[in-house]
Amino acid sequence: GRDDLQARSLGLLHAAYLNAWRARFGARIAQACLLARLAARPALMRPVVALAAHFPALFSGAAQVATRRASRDRGALAAP
Repeated sequence: GRDDLQARSLGLLHAAYLNAWRARFGARIAQACLLARLAARPALMRPVVALAAHFPALFSGAAQVATRRASRDRGALAAP
C-alpha cells in the first residue's frame, strides 16, 4: 500500500543521501581521525611535525589536492 511505498521511498532517499555524504566527506573524516590518533601519541606526532618543518610544501600540496577534490564535489549535496 501507500505506507509501504512511502517507507521504500524514504529508505532509498536515506541510502542515496548516505552514499553522497560518504563520497563527499568520508575521506576527510578518515584523515581527521588519523591525525587525531597521531596527535594523541606524541611519539608518533614528532616525526610528522619534523616532516612538516622540513618539507612544508608537502603539506600545502596535500591541502591543495584536498581543496581541489572538495571543490569538484561541491554540488553533490546541493539543492536544485
